Amino acid sequence: MLVMRILHLCAFYYPNKEGGAEIFAKELCERLAKENEVTLVTGKFSKELKNKENIGGVDVVRIPMLMVQNLKLLSYLFSSVIEGWKRRKEVDVYHGTMAFSAGTAAVMLKKLTGKRAIVTIQGGDVGDYRENSGKFGGILKPVISWTLRNADVVHAVSKDLKRKAEDLGVKEVVVIPNGVDTEKFSRKGNTREELGLEGKKVVLSVSRLAPKNGIDTLIEVFGKVREKIPEAELLILGKGDEEEKLKKMAGEGIRFLEPVPHEQLAEYYTAADVFCRPSRDEGFGIVFIEAMACGVVPVGTSVGGITDIIKNWENGVLVKPDDPNGLAMNLEKLLLETRKRKEMSEKAVQDAKKRFSWESISKNIENLYRERV
Repeated sequence: MLVMRILHLCAFYYPNKEGGAEIFAKELCERLAKENEVTLVTGKFSKELKNKENIGGVDVVRIPMLMVQNLKLLSYLFSSVIEGWKRRKEVDVYHGTMAFSAGTAAVMLKKLTGKRAIVTIQGGDVGDYRENSGKFGGILKPVISWTLRNADVVHAVSKDLKRKAEDLGVKEVVVIPNGVDTEKFSRKGNTREELGLEGKKVVLSVSRLAPKNGIDTLIEVFGKVREKIPEAELLILGKGDEEEKLKKMAGEGIRFLEPVPHEQLAEYYTAADVFCRPSRDEGFGIVFIEAMACGVVPVGTSVGGITDIIKNWENGVLVKPDDPNGLAMNLEKLLLETRKRKEMSEKAVQDAKKRFSWESISKNIENLYRERV
């Protein structure tokens, strides 16, 4: 099979950030690099990081970015186009993860070089531009629309994102979900004992503490849950702008934990009986399939990509967004019905392995390169 030369663009990358987009870029590139030449161009956020290094078979190139809140992505756009132009003779395809600014850079490089461009949308890059990009959000809509309409292939990680891209005038969008490494994410460790949770019924939420993730709703209902299940405990693992507000809301049985490296998350999932993130919007929700792979039944809302993942009361539970009563009722039922929860746990693990394996997902994207690009 012909070796492809892929230049992947992702503004943020391990170890600077470990959200869904960055996990996607890392898992995809490391698998593609087994049989192809892969270079990943990302921003440099620390002087301690090397300008160039090989991570997992991927040549990682870090380029300068302005460390000013509203100028980070704009500066990455221009720096990455310059870097991509320099490497144009070594590239068959440009792939940008997130429509702006990596996707825009990939399409600009396509226009400059005549090479092909694929853009992956993950959520947060299409939809509510003003919320996701501050005061510049309204300006981004035409830029993102131009980016997606001029890409050779638009790859969406959920059906909901496909619909949002089509609303911007994109004619063809291919849906391939995010994945999970089922070797890294399985039941392991003794974190439950270390946290003193023996005999408890544990709900875990791994989340950025932002309004869209609905952690305020989860905290609001947890007092009701504890009235019926006094041994219930809620662990919230994450940081964000709402941290101070949420801590003031929290009552007994709720603990906030410091974020841990991505490779350690499986130990925290394993400590839980149920995973819950009652999102108001979700492009995909990679944490739900990570929980499933660890045998933890997920509770999510019927929004965005979550509906592609959870089959209600089969491998998880779906509730309406901003429905405290419905969330409380379903959490109570799931925590109390041990036998049903065990059945759902087994189904969740099966689905994670069958439907969301990174090996099959990376192969599907490689086929997308070869067939469409």
